[in-house]
Amino acid sequence: MAGINIFMNPEKSNKPPFHYRLLWGIVLILAAINVALIVILFRFKNQVADSAMQAANILRQAQALSSDITLATDIMIDDKFNIPIKTVIPIKTTVNIPVAIPIIGQTVILKVPIDTTVPIDIAVNIPVKKSVPLNVKISNMPFNGILNQFQDWLAALAIRFGSGGK
Repeated sequence: MAGINIFMNPEKSNKPPFHYRLLWGIVLILAAINVALIVILFRFKNQVADSAMQAANILRQAQALSSDITLATDIMIDDKFNIPIKTVIPIKTTVNIPVAIPIIGQTVILKVPIDTTVPIDIAVNIPVKKSVPLNVKISNMPFNGILNQFQDWLAALAIRFGSGGK
């Protein structure tokens, strides 16, 4: 007995059965969907690569422009400072005081010693109104290194995904 083919209809041996044709139809449709997905993924990959390279180039141009830009502004200070002064000043001296004695008609100098302290407890209010200029070169800012790393990462991503350096 020869091999039995379960996919072939014994009555019509030259034509494959319906389920056999249906299976091949499904396989061809799935293959077409896979090809379409691969094409879409390649387009997406190319768009990511082009976008990453454009972003890296824009960042490079912005950094080149910003190296000459100085951020200039004035900071206005309008404040009042209250400075308390609390101290004691010691005074130790001798004072010469002329005293006129009318009975004898002479002036006598009396030496008066002074040994005391003078307490001082005041608060001095000092108003300040000043405009302070501030000039900062953008290229000297601390985030310049971070921007360089980000630019390098974007360029590497673009090369990895296939954009040669557009």
